Amino acid sequence: MLADTAAPSPPSALAPQRYRVKSSGTGIEFDPTDGMFSQVSSQMKADLEIAQQDANVAKLLSDGLKYAYANTTGLKFPSIRGVGALANYKYPGPTTAHLIDPTSATNSHTATATGSAWCGTSLVTINETVQSSWQFSPLWADQITVWRGTIPPGFKGTKVNPWTPFNGAASAGNPYLLVSVNGQSTSWASYDFSTVSCYNYPNFTCTGSIQVDPVPYAEPGAYYNTVGLVGTQSNPFALASTMLFAAPDHAGQWATRTVSSTQEWGTFSQPLTILGSTVYRYVKQK
Repeated sequence: MLADTAAPSPPSALAPQRYRVKSSGTGIEFDPTDGMFSQVSSQMKADLEIAQQDANVAKLLSDGLKYAYANTTGLKFPSIRGVGALANYKYPGPTTAHLIDPTSATNSHTATATGSAWCGTSLVTINETVQSSWQFSPLWADQITVWRGTIPPGFKGTKVNPWTPFNGAASAGNPYLLVSVNGQSTSWASYDFSTVSCYNYPNFTCTGSIQVDPVPYAEPGAYYNTVGLVGTQSNPFALASTMLFAAPDHAGQWATRTVSSTQEWGTFSQPLTILGSTVYRYVKQK
């Protein structure tokens, strides 16, 4: 879900201003009053809807958006320019992309996404380099006036720092969404969202990195951990309860999880098609 590469504001994938709570009160959807709604593809809508087939995920996202409404001003959004590298990313990479960055006088912003084993799953590291930028950080708080003229009416809070639906409603944020920035472990609650000027560095060059969102079965391609290939019967992936769907590349692969203190095994073997996009649901086998 991070790989929102729609122009003109690719960094806005996490922005709560891009979404609204569904009429049922649970789950979120892209907001049709958003100025960039016309650039929301069917695949983006499908990805969001498929994730919310798990009721826990749907509740986490709507709770997170309601938290943003109640606690933040809505004037700023979390900007991650490096997500542009995820548009054509396939684990383990590396995948490099040139980024649209109006703060760079030399149009020199690039990002490289690389996957690695992490905590029994995989982690995406995005390394960035940019020259002659007056405002750089792998993650910072940008004004929504970059693309949206007014703040959506739902925002009633007082906090200036932005939130995101993907954090849920926990005050510390989702611990798997933002792992580290510039090599330093951090949490959403402790991060300061500040930027630096590259003109203060040698050759006017900034470098930075951000580690985000482990997504082994949500993305196509083979995945590995410290033991070997993830998803084979002899080496099942330890499945999180909020990741019960796999991309078609992983159809039939095995996973294991613990339910009520009992280990169970299953495969991604039940196809589900939403808005023309097919994924495979985890089915318990033993």
